[in-house]
Amino acid sequence: EPGGDGPVRDAILRHTAAVMKKHRGKKILLVGHSMGSIIAYDALAKYAKDIEVGTFVTMGSPLGIPAVMSRIAAEMNPRPGKGAKLATPPNVTGHWYNFSDLSDKIAFNYNLGDDYAANARGVKAIDRVVVNGYEINGEKNPHKSYGYLRTQEFAEIVHGFITGDRSDWLTRLDGTFQRALAKML
Repeated sequence: EPGGDGPVRDAILRHTAAVMKKHRGKKILLVGHSMGSIIAYDALAKYAKDIEVGTFVTMGSPLGIPAVMSRIAAEMNPRPGKGAKLATPPNVTGHWYNFSDLSDKIAFNYNLGDDYAANARGVKAIDRVVVNGYEINGEKNPHKSYGYLRTQEFAEIVHGFITGDRSDWLTRLDGTFQRALAKML
């Protein structure tokens, strides 16, 4: 629907929240790609506030686009204070990883850690620049979900989630190194 409001949006968010509620009390890894990252964020923040998600992963996300951020801010708090930041949903308990390929036009503002404050648990977006190597018939598509899902970085997150290994290399990487690498690419 124009503007994104209405019964279709509400139905999608309710369904997403219902699936998460079916798994209440379990260890949850929630992955959202592109528009799915907005749906996942909204479902966490508004529809499934009582469901804890250990790891939240966004890929090729438009959550850093100013118009998207303004819309979320207006829905969360119709009268936000000057300089108020959006925050990591309070029910994300462990990590929020945000994966972006620098050639992905949808994720052009790939530094969500600068735009979203930590929640009360201290969880905030950890931005990771990755290479989305998806290609079909010689044509590259750095926004394609398959490419993000095939990255070594995502495999490390899934492995750490499944095994409970909190010493995964992404957690230990120095943020300064990541920013320097992003500037070089």
